[in-house]
Order: sequence, then structure tokens, then C-alpha cells
Amino acid sequence: MIKNFIVLLSVAFIWATAILFIKVNEGTVSPIVVMAGRALTAFAVIFIAALIMRKDLIGHFKYISRFIVFAVLGIALLWIFLGFGQEHISVGLASVLVTMQPLFTFVLLVLILRAEPFHFVGVLGLLLSIFGISLVIGFDKILAEGSTVTGVLFISAGFAFLAINAVLAGKWAKGIDPLITTTYFLGLGAIILTAIAFIF
Repeated sequence: MIKNFIVLLSVAFIWATAILFIKVNEGTVSPIVVMAGRALTAFAVIFIAALIMRKDLIGHFKYISRFIVFAVLGIALLWIFLGFGQEHISVGLASVLVTMQPLFTFVLLVLILRAEPFHFVGVLGLLLSIFGISLVIGFDKILAEGSTVTGVLFISAGFAFLAINAVLAGKWAKGIDPLITTTYFLGLGAIILTAIAFIF
């Protein structure tokens, strides 16, 4: 239990740090370039780790179509929407909006796909979470329909794509080593983002 809690806090810290650096760089570098560089760096690290651990990357090339879907939803669309969304909101608010992803996943699995059992307590938790996020954003800003709302919508859309990706990965990547899956979709995502950065 304590170990899982420490892992959760570590992931939250890493997310917050990444969001902070993206915000710092946005004044001089466009969001797409930042995200392309981020994807390339992440892929280089994970690829080296996969090689050191002797993962069968070539043997899993047959799943390339699935990995492309993961790359588009979980890397390219997510990071593009996050990058542009952060231009309109503060770092603190952006880090809070990370909690949108599990909410979208809950809606997909429980309310839409019915893949998980329905519980009123879960729905109550969903509504309380939405209310809490609204308090953090500020109802005055939501009603004003200004740039803050634009940023929130962009980031929420990004995490909606990530939630869809998580649901698909749960089905399509079952039985595949997570390190192999991550290596492939980070590499493909880096290629997509780099191409977009050069085009625009």
C-alpha cells in the first residue's frame, strides 16, 4: 500500500515538473517543437532501456497498426492539445487538469462501454471530482468564456484522447510487454510530432 502511494506521488511529481518546463519554454519555442523534442528524448531513453533488457522489438512489429493508433491518441494528439492548452492557463491549473484523464476513463468504461460494473458511489465520486475541478478553475472564469476556458478545453480534449488510448491499450496490448508497447508508440509518436513540427 505504502509502495503504491509512493509510486503515485512520484508520477504526480514527474507530471507536474514536465508541465512546468513546458510552460517555461513556451515563450521562445512553439508547443509542437517542445512536444516533438520531448517525444524524441523519451523514445531515446526507453529504446536504450529496451535494448539493455533485450526486449523482442522486431518480433512485435506485426502489431505496428495498433502501435500507430496508440501513438496518435496517446502521444501526438495528447501532447499537441496539452501544448496549446498551456498557452492559455497557469502551470498550477494545468497540473490539476491531469486528473481529467481517469474521469474520462471512468465515463468510457462504466457509462459508455459498460465494461466495468456501475456503482452510484463511483458516479458520485465523478460528480464531486468535476465540481472540485470547477472550483479550482473558478466558476467566474468558466462563465466568462475567456482564454482560460479555451485552455481547459484543449487540455481536457488531450486527456480524453489519452483515456480512449488507455481503453484500447487494455484490449489491444494485453499480453504484450509494456516496455515494448511504450517503445513503439513513443518512437512513432516522435516521428509524427517531428513531421508536424517541420510542416508548420
